[in-house]
Amino acid sequence: ANGTLGETLGKSSAALEGAEFVELVHPDERRALALRLRAVFDSPAGSGSATDRIEARLRTAEGIDVAVRWQLERLEPNTAGGEPLCLALGTRSPEEPARGQPAQYREQLLRRFHEVSRLIGYEHEPERLLKATCELLVAADALEACVIVLTEGERAKLTTAAGTPEHVARLRGVLDCGQLPHCMRLALTAPVLVPASGRADLCSHCPTGAHEHAHEALAMALGSGARVHGVLLALWSVGTLPEALKELLGELCGDLASALDAMEASRQRHQAASDLRRTRDELEALISASPAAIVSLDPQGRVLTWSRSAEHIFGWSPSEAIGQLMPIVPPDKQEQFHALRQRVLQG
Repeated sequence: ANGTLGETLGKSSAALEGAEFVELVHPDERRALALRLRAVFDSPAGSGSATDRIEARLRTAEGIDVAVRWQLERLEPNTAGGEPLCLALGTRSPEEPARGQPAQYREQLLRRFHEVSRLIGYEHEPERLLKATCELLVAADALEACVIVLTEGERAKLTTAAGTPEHVARLRGVLDCGQLPHCMRLALTAPVLVPASGRADLCSHCPTGAHEHAHEALAMALGSGARVHGVLLALWSVGTLPEALKELLGELCGDLASALDAMEASRQRHQAASDLRRTRDELEALISASPAAIVSLDPQGRVLTWSRSAEHIFGWSPSEAIGQLMPIVPPDKQEQFHALRQRVLQG
């Protein structure tokens, strides 16, 4: 039992361990749920009857009934002779909101926004940051699915998603072709709200029209200044997301874009430092292997580099030459050498 079930029932996850699942639902629906569970357990492995769906209300500690749609799925044992398990995935029916909505959603989402803000401060890998963001937002229960897509032009480059399996699978199916859905392409320039009734200018694959219950979606660009990194798409049941939180989603998109800018700048700095080290190492290898004497000087004429061949030809070791005036120039030629060096420095 996860934390969402415990929070809905007003019980801790520890208190739910070992409890009879059918005893958690409304008394009028326990027998039907028990029969459907038995049918799933008794079905042949790999058959279509190994999954089922049923509506069954949860009864909270205060005696409040919460309408839930359950998806039951048989899980085969990992070892020979092991017992099969049943996975029950529940989503609240929008016709009968859970206690505390929408105030509960508001408080939960605000906490998740704060957690994402803290995450932005220490996470330095874009994929991990975006994946954790999707998971945190969906964990508040207000969103049924959240997808973040990094883009190159109008093509998807990196996709992360979290939410109910049905919605995530449908969204990934739309994105797997590499092209952005129409709402996301529009969102690259301005936020797009997809109402429950759908929009004629958006594609027919939109998840808002793919379910028996009404959903809305909001697509917003991850933009910072003139730079747009990608798009965030949030999906929720109608009436569960307060208007103020839609504005906070926009602020969150801006924060994520700024974090991605910082990560890109850091990556470029590390790449430039790596390129510089590689160039320096290659140059040192060439100088060391050259049969000609190679010497470099600073503007004051002091030796910076003294190659191995310079040591063999002139007799001074690097420790003797580096940091000193050019040792091979005799005293009576120093003034002439200085004038020559100045002409070279002046181009």
